Amino acid sequence: MGIAEDRAQRLADLMRDRCRELTDRGSARDMRQFGMHLSQITICVASRNRICKDLADEPFVAHNVNSGSRFKVIEAFATQHTPLNITLELATVETIKRFVQKRVGLAFVPRMCVREELERGALVTVPVRGLTHNRILWAAHRRGANFSPAAAAFLDLLRKHKQ
Repeated sequence: MGIAEDRAQRLADLMRDRCRELTDRGSARDMRQFGMHLSQITICVASRNRICKDLADEPFVAHNVNSGSRFKVIEAFATQHTPLNITLELATVETIKRFVQKRVGLAFVPRMCVREELERGALVTVPVRGLTHNRILWAAHRRGANFSPAAAAFLDLLRKHKQ
């Protein structure tokens, strides 16, 4: 197991333990949750003049975290019998965006993370027939919890600006 896989496993273990701790303290009915944001996963490239004829021939820059979105992308490529050529894995979406802008490869990223770059024209999206994946970002807290003024204001802000 490499360093990245080891770190990912430790993080997954910590999250599992934390979820177990929450579950031990109460059930889901003790929690209040709301969807804050819906974001589509999209393919980004560096410029408008780039034409992707066959994704199997394209290098991809990927996030080094095994997420549900990553699995959906891999599954979609496998379903189409198309190889996914991940040539570089990076730790943050910001770094991924920079490498795409330098034309190192294409990347699947949440549209909300590249909104500014799309507006400026630094990145463009490439539609892929048959590949759509949306994800919902959730906020959750214990029902009846006493929040500090800052936490209460933060939750109010999230509720007001949810999309």
